[in-house]
Amino acid sequence: MKSVDKFYDKIYKETSKITKKLFGEDVTGSLSLRYQLKKEIESLIKRPISEITNDDVIKYHLGYKYAKYKTLSKILEIIESACVLKTFTIEEFEK
Repeated sequence: MKSVDKFYDKIYKETSKITKKLFGEDVTGSLSLRYQLKKEIESLIKRPISEITNDDVIKYHLGYKYAKYKTLSKILEIIESACVLKTFTIEEFEK
């Protein structure tokens, strides 16, 4: 279990460095920023962000915001996956 915690902590630390460098936020702040960007984009296009098209990006001038959202999503996906892995690994050890 120590190795799983060590692995997670290393990923968290590196992810935090990356988000701090790119967006000026730690992981928690980046999660909040991603949610804020998602809500802004969805309010502009009046659809879920998963249904956004290239035409929407051009029509609403979303290039920077959408790129920032997608970049944050990809970076935070790593820490979220590591968290899920840690959780399920610990549950398996307990069983």
